[in-house]
Amino acid sequence: MLWMGAGAMVIVLTLLILLYLRERKHELGIYMALGERKIKVVCQIVLEVFLVSVIGLILALVIANIVAQNISGSMLEAELLAIPARCWSYWPSMLEMIGFGQELTADEMLEHFKVSLDVRTIFLFFVVSIGAVIASTIVPVVYILELNPKDILMKARIE
Repeated sequence: MLWMGAGAMVIVLTLLILLYLRERKHELGIYMALGERKIKVVCQIVLEVFLVSVIGLILALVIANIVAQNISGSMLEAELLAIPARCWSYWPSMLEMIGFGQELTADEMLEHFKVSLDVRTIFLFFVVSIGAVIASTIVPVVYILELNPKDILMKARIE
């Protein structure tokens, strides 16, 4: 599942970066016509994409953690409120099936159930995300390397 999400992210990011660079084709052609080396232009594009991605990933991680805490707290509270109504039933509640017994009070159970991120999860998130960002910049970088500044400037003059 993780790899399917990363693959979809690579495809979407590749298309977005390619569209972004097509809009900047004239600017890139001017840089190269003025003598800027292609590797320097590629480094500039990669740096721009990387910085925006890191900022977006940090924001996504913080916001997702806050939302996950709120949702899981609401779900747990709803489950705890439903337990007395099901006491007559033979079937255990979902909380009982995952190890929470009836001997805890609702406040104690809410105190023990915390959603938090550990270092391993954050590291995996960033490695997969940055890997997908790097993989998605390969096609646009090839696009940049194939640009001919003379053709770009001649087309711009005609348009």
